[in-house]
Amino acid sequence: GDGEAAVATGYLARNWYALNPNQWMRDIVEHTGKAFLGLTFNCAHCHDHKYDPISHEDYFRLRAFFEPLGLRQDRWPGEPDAGPFQKYEYSVLRKIVMIGSVSVFDERPDAETIMYLGGDERSPIEGRGPVAPGVPAALGGPPIDVRPVELPPDAWYPGAKAFIRQAEIAQREQAVRAAEAALAALSDLDASSVRVASVETSDPIRQKAIAAAAAKLDAARSEMRSIEARIAADDARHVRQSDDAPALAAEAHRAERESALAAARAQLAQAEHALAEAEARPPDADKRAEAIQAAAAQVAATREAVTKAEQALDSPGSSGDDYTPLSPTYPRQSTGLRRALAEWITCRENPLTARVAVNHIWSRHFARPLVATVADFGRNGAPPTHPELLDWLAVELMDHGWEMKHLHRLIVTSTTYCQSSKGRESRVESRERESSGASRSPNGLVVSTDRDNGLLSRYDSWRMQAEVVRDAVLHAAGQLDTRFGGPPLDNVTDAASRRRALYFSVFPEAGGSQPFLQMFDPPDPCDCYRRSETVVPQQALAMTNSPLVLNQSRLLARRLTGQIQQEHTGQTVPDDVFAVAAFEQILTRRPTARELSACREFLAKQAALLGGGAAATATGTTPDGAIGPAADASLRARESLIRALFSHNDFLMVR
Repeated sequence: GDGEAAVATGYLARNWYALNPNQWMRDIVEHTGKAFLGLTFNCAHCHDHKYDPISHEDYFRLRAFFEPLGLRQDRWPGEPDAGPFQKYEYSVLRKIVMIGSVSVFDERPDAETIMYLGGDERSPIEGRGPVAPGVPAALGGPPIDVRPVELPPDAWYPGAKAFIRQAEIAQREQAVRAAEAALAALSDLDASSVRVASVETSDPIRQKAIAAAAAKLDAARSEMRSIEARIAADDARHVRQSDDAPALAAEAHRAERESALAAARAQLAQAEHALAEAEARPPDADKRAEAIQAAAAQVAATREAVTKAEQALDSPGSSGDDYTPLSPTYPRQSTGLRRALAEWITCRENPLTARVAVNHIWSRHFARPLVATVADFGRNGAPPTHPELLDWLAVELMDHGWEMKHLHRLIVTSTTYCQSSKGRESRVESRERESSGASRSPNGLVVSTDRDNGLLSRYDSWRMQAEVVRDAVLHAAGQLDTRFGGPPLDNVTDAASRRRALYFSVFPEAGGSQPFLQMFDPPDPCDCYRRSETVVPQQALAMTNSPLVLNQSRLLARRLTGQIQQEHTGQTVPDDVFAVAAFEQILTRRPTARELSACREFLAKQAALLGGGAAATATGTTPDGAIGPAADASLRARESLIRALFSHNDFLMVR
């Protein structure tokens, strides 16, 4: 029932494969082993593991924990109901659903896991019965304790969630207010005083219109009573489980049928109004007969619907307790298999999980894990560079209740993390240090003996990840949209969005990543335990010529120029002042004397080249939201300087 904790099971739903449920199970076992245990279980899919103590049977025993799984699609706050999850149907095209929250549940509690040979589910082992859930004995830990889990009402009946009820009521309230306003406009009355009553008028068409509006208001109010009765019945049946549940269910049943009758009468009144309008047309009006015929057919159909609704209301079965629920109903009890596995994975006796977690956390801070093969701690994986440190941090994590915030704080406040990433001094830096009387940097003394930084004698510098590069450009230009939440963005249709890059879709097929991000090693949607980091010429071209960098450079150059202009009213903005402002905004530091001199020369040369060329395009906005180049050569030169600073090592690298 904990929606926030359920996010951790997202990888189970992410790997769902409609065409082959066995492939789904294979992916779950593989990534459960890699992500939490640092072991490649997928090797044992076909045979006993060649390196680690994992047997062919161990593989299927782990799979048995997930065999009952199915997918469901629940409503998400602020979004309409997405409906039930679309099951796979042969020859039926699946619809793309961008709303709702897909999660797992125990759809088949009695599902059995059958072992097969050679990784082929079509070759089950003859005479071998179902495999019971279990973990490799070689990994140790306490025995697996599987106990069924009683779920809270809003877990097995999502319609009990408060935000769903509030959304349903708000929708009906809005419909009532709209109907009241429509009737008030026709009746020349104040909306607050509107009642379902006829209004005297000599105009038959207007009288029909008022009657239709009054019927629509009656239907809206009847629908409000219906949803209130359904919620009350749900509360008694699913939440409180009180003795008055049958009576409230019967009341909800009748209220829903009364609402259906009121809706049918509203449709009839609307059809009669349309017929009156059609008959009121001049005899020689174009297609008058066709309009009358269509309206008359609609009146006949809606009258029939009213008759059926009246019969349904007065039928002997109208006193039943069946009413439309606010959501599907799922099993009230979970098998407890995944909870038992989670308890074993996170127990102190398990030698792997805490180490794997610590290794990932360390890697995020230093861009270099303590174990290079982050998804393989087995015999075929790389040995840890600092085994004692890995063990100490693992115990620290467990001793503090697996609180990762504590571990993050411990790492970032350590002397190791706070070291400078500066390596050996250059000749220029050495001369500048000596001229200033500063002492030699301690980092410069150890570079010769620790070139690969295996001793953690300094902080390694590393390039920002692809998403961070994009977001950093937008943030420096003041254009990043930092709002939280929302649906995923399409890489093509939403490419101009200023939202954070993590909201863009990532998938293995074509178009699964933005072209700009593809230049900087985006995540692999199928296996992203450790990012690759490449250096290729196309990255420099992207930081120079991409629409993103061009547009944000222009925006930032104009914003900085405008801000400086306010401080130098009536004067030309000095290039030196602009260069300092650009450095502070993008690199978060002031330029050195040499850098400032280089910027001054660059701006002068660039302005001369741009001023002597063809006339620049007038400033404007293109259809995709990009900012066109400025007509002023000096401003265009500043745009080029901003673009150069976006490619600066101090901007792209984490130090």
